[in-house]
Amino acid sequence: MKQLCLVLVAVLLASLATVPPARATLIWSDGFETNDLSAWTSADGQWKTTESTVAAHSGDIGVDIIGPNSLSGDGGDYLLLLISTVGYENITLSYWWKVRAALEEEEFVAGKYTTDGSNWLSAIPGHDGPLGISDWQLSTWILPPEAANNPNFGIRFRAILGSSGDRMHFDDFNLTGMPIIPEPATMSLLGFGAVAMLRRRR
Repeated sequence: MKQLCLVLVAVLLASLATVPPARATLIWSDGFETNDLSAWTSADGQWKTTESTVAAHSGDIGVDIIGPNSLSGDGGDYLLLLISTVGYENITLSYWWKVRAALEEEEFVAGKYTTDGSNWLSAIPGHDGPLGISDWQLSTWILPPEAANNPNFGIRFRAILGSSGDRMHFDDFNLTGMPIIPEPATMSLLGFGAVAMLRRRR
């Protein structure tokens, strides 16, 4: 019986040692190839999809924001996504963006996140003017721990542009996270519990 217990322990430890490391998993994405904003919770004002090789980083379609928008108070045009991150940690947001027409001082497209679905916090760096015309650029932001395993998580982009001459393109949004897996210590305790049961039966 002692030998059986030792074998069982060895098998359990070997199985824990061979558990593959977790890899980042795609939680949500949008490349706008449906030519609409249905993958988002809401979009208002001048946010729209545009079928154009200039507006798309990949494929044929990207999302376009153009002025004018309100420059005061809580005004602006909003692109909003509410999405659960339950079961995931180490949440990361990435997307491609390009300035189509230069942004001047006090003009911007700013990103924020929420952990309760209503209060918006600054953690996603924005694109503040002055910004000159640019090629496509990749932004990747590791979000705070509060974004992890959260049923009320969301992201929002607010555009404040002064005139119809102000314009930006966005494409290929990806939200990823690491799957939350049980701690190995918990599994080990379960295994040693089984060994204890065997010993009691001796």
